Amino acid sequence: AVTHLTHNLVLCDTITGQNTVLGNIGVVLGEPVALCWDPTTDIMFMLTASPNNLYTVNINTGTASFVASVNLFPQFSLLSGAISNGGSFYAILHTSDSTNPYLIKINKTTGEGQVRGVMFGGASQGPQGISFDRRPGGFLWWTRYRANGESDLMFIDTVSAQITQAAALPDSTQIDGLIFTDNIVGINNTLHIL
Repeated sequence: AVTHLTHNLVLCDTITGQNTVLGNIGVVLGEPVALCWDPTTDIMFMLTASPNNLYTVNINTGTASFVASVNLFPQFSLLSGAISNGGSFYAILHTSDSTNPYLIKINKTTGEGQVRGVMFGGASQGPQGISFDRRPGGFLWWTRYRANGESDLMFIDTVSAQITQAAALPDSTQIDGLIFTDNIVGINNTLHIL
């Protein structure tokens, strides 16, 4: 995680909740909005908004190094980002229509962006946080708010830009982020006799 005011890179223990400061990311232009781990290169990337910039973050010292400006629609702000299992980098770019932000694909070397679709919120609010599921070729998931304050779980196929509502989340209010983990759902013991 990155702390809001001091911009420290923090390691959070998911069991105890204990935080350990790894270091300060240093002077960056813009407000950090996403930390994204690239499983194909073992590099941590960070996106900032206003201005929209791309950085790498050293996970040992916490320091950030500027890579490039995300140059697609600089008048709008980045909100969130995620990297797929295959290393593709996607981000949400809010537009003047906050209910229908763009999904963009970002080049991790040049910062060049490419619109991959519109993440329709309809009468609802657009997505706040995004995350890829952990399957090979997995989908990009997000939640959107409904007018009644509840949320919907949505996913998008980043190749076809086809959007699907997976589930209504009736007991939720304004979910801002999500993440997928590997979970064991069962163990199948097989006895082999030779």
